[in-house]
Amino acid sequence: MEKNILLKEKNILYILCKIFFSTIFSFVIFLDSKLVFVQNIRAKVNEVYFDETKSNNVISLIITWIITYIILTIIGIIIDKLDKKFYIKKRFKNKKSVFFIILAIILLFWMPYILTYFPGGIFSDTQTSIKQCLRIISYDNVNPLAYTLLIKICLVIGNFFNSAQIGMNILGIMQILIMASILAYSVYWLYKKNVSIVVLVFITMFFSLFKLFPMYALSIWKDTPFCLALYAYVILIGEIVYKKGKNLNSIKINILYSLLFIAISFLRNNGFYVVLATTICVLIAYRKNKILKFLIFTIITSIVVVMIKGPVFTLIGINKKTNGGGWNAIKISQIFYTEVMGGDINPEQEELINKMCNIEKLKEVYSPFLLDATTVTPEFNNMFISEHKSEIDKLWIDLLLKNPDLYIKGYLLNTLGYWDVNRVFVDAYISDFTWPGTDEIIDFHQMDIIEKITGKSIKEDIKLTRLYSSGIFLFIMLASMACTIKTKKYKNMLMYLPALFTWGTIILAAPIAFSMRYVYILVLMVPYNFIIPFLKTSEGDEEK
Repeated sequence: MEKNILLKEKNILYILCKIFFSTIFSFVIFLDSKLVFVQNIRAKVNEVYFDETKSNNVISLIITWIITYIILTIIGIIIDKLDKKFYIKKRFKNKKSVFFIILAIILLFWMPYILTYFPGGIFSDTQTSIKQCLRIISYDNVNPLAYTLLIKICLVIGNFFNSAQIGMNILGIMQILIMASILAYSVYWLYKKNVSIVVLVFITMFFSLFKLFPMYALSIWKDTPFCLALYAYVILIGEIVYKKGKNLNSIKINILYSLLFIAISFLRNNGFYVVLATTICVLIAYRKNKILKFLIFTIITSIVVVMIKGPVFTLIGINKKTNGGGWNAIKISQIFYTEVMGGDINPEQEELINKMCNIEKLKEVYSPFLLDATTVTPEFNNMFISEHKSEIDKLWIDLLLKNPDLYIKGYLLNTLGYWDVNRVFVDAYISDFTWPGTDEIIDFHQMDIIEKITGKSIKEDIKLTRLYSSGIFLFIMLASMACTIKTKKYKNMLMYLPALFTWGTIILAAPIAFSMRYVYILVLMVPYNFIIPFLKTSEGDEEK
């Protein structure tokens, strides 16, 4: 009897996780079953909305909950058996040649993509950065300045050969090699930890064959280097967890941590919040260790980043007032959604909304999927929105109190692609083509080398045809987190945080309801989602 009670006490946290996960996932399926949907990023509110709840919606919720809970229970049983087979007893020799073998395998399998899309596709944001490099428009940090300067360096090198094409080729080759190297190192890191060869082969082949890896290596936009830096950061946190935080006083670890802190902070504007939140969690987790050096390094690094992104950028004219974006875009979208849906709005509030956009025009152009509408819809009064932020903030709060149901529905549509496992758009999914107008800015052309050599293109054979919702990768990670709690390796949870916080910042400040590139770190995390629940410390015991 006492043994049964003790067993229940040991599993209570995992049971709660199963209940939580099953509830969240079943509600996602429930909401998806109610969704009236059209495949149009500019869909209007009469085309995308949540229908009235019917009996079949409730039935789908209940059935999904039961099935999900049963599956998690089965996974929990399997985990206990897999834990013993996940590692090999004999210690590997840490041969560096293993890293190069893995790197060569990945590049070999990527070669058809590289030779078809070389050096990669240019996205619209990348166009903007190129224009800034050429002084066609002034520099700013809306598109991270660090990425713009990276493009500038490559273009300067290209100028030595009087060819912008060479400069962009260098940028493309660098990105391909860096991505392949980081992925290869992530496998090699597991190799050094004595993970089973079968597992390592599986991960290597996943990186080699799953199309979202070579296609992102060939997508020339800010999101690929940002997510790669984030993934390298996950590996570093894994090393800290593996060593039980004892290496937090190591100069080498602190330098690496600070460099990744800086890279993540400057490669995308939400990066600072992601790495700062993760760092605070690391500090809390290992507060009992000797972490004075780590604390000093992170405080200094944080101050440096804040000073550069704040006063320094402002002083040199990089920081500029914008008319929307981020959390402000969601607020504006919710206000517009409430107006278009006929919410509870008084005449004074309606007058303010009319100044933001003529209400009759608003009903014609507003789409809940385009959050950052003030930057893409010319009918909106961008200047007024920018100059009356405090009034609009008050309006947002007032309407929230009167229309909470519309705010929730609007927000769910605003972030649909990041949580709904069934809904996906091609928009900003990959960048396998050159954005129109690029050749008018620089002399750049994408090259199908295979077609040039053989006279036949394989583009149709290798092109991405199956699209996956970002929500799928989110729930894979959440299921992995539940499994980590099952194995009671609680400190391992730190490895999920960079991806989780990235997703969190996006759903709080998404400029568009569908964009795989913003949360691509969730894709990079897939192999580690199967590793983290089993990852042991350097002494082989479990973290409590």
